[in-house]
Amino acid sequence: KKINREEFKIAFKIFFFFLFFYSLIFLFLSFLGKIPDFCISDECAYFENAKNIFQGNYQDPLKDRLVPPGFSLLIAPFLILDFSRSSIVFLNIIIESLTTLITYLTSIIFLPRKISIGIALIWGLYYIKFEQLFTALTEPFSTFLIILGFYFICKTKFKRGIINYLFIGFTFGILSLTKPIFVYVLISLIILTGFYYFFINKKLFSFFLSLLLAFSMTLPYQIYTFGK
Repeated sequence: KKINREEFKIAFKIFFFFLFFYSLIFLFLSFLGKIPDFCISDECAYFENAKNIFQGNYQDPLKDRLVPPGFSLLIAPFLILDFSRSSIVFLNIIIESLTTLITYLTSIIFLPRKISIGIALIWGLYYIKFEQLFTALTEPFSTFLIILGFYFICKTKFKRGIINYLFIGFTFGILSLTKPIFVYVLISLIILTGFYYFFINKKLFSFFLSLLLAFSMTLPYQIYTFGK
């Protein structure tokens, strides 16, 4: 079914509920000293990469430990303004809260309201993800992009306008620049949808083009990385 204004109101209520809930945990962990202001483990590589990108540099594949540019570009403004690590952790909290909103909006397309609310609540309270939630790592952002991409795919069931397909392409492109393993997923999907389009049915042409858009967004990074 199409999403009406009332469903958006419920989705935002879910978002603010989890933003408040996660923020309380964030404040409690900060009080206990569990959220330091210095980078930890893999975070440091993303922080350093963000600073390099702002200076017009990028990592040397022959010398540096490479990290993809997607998340680094997202956090670069915070590091440029000399915000602390805690601000990036809180950014991840906002992003994770948005995943509950998108989860509800995706579910409501196919399921009744009560079930959709339940799915969003289960996802928001899923305890395993809490290990990465209160860090400055890429997992919350990657999860958000996966769910957002799926949401736009589901929207094409009712509205096949070019905007939805552009959003699919941009979302999966950014996802592949955040988690490069999804480049291989993209290539597989391009092959499968291309085969389906040329030999079985012409209905997937727009989706096929959106996947090509996503893949094209990764080409500069791929060429730079493998060209060294």
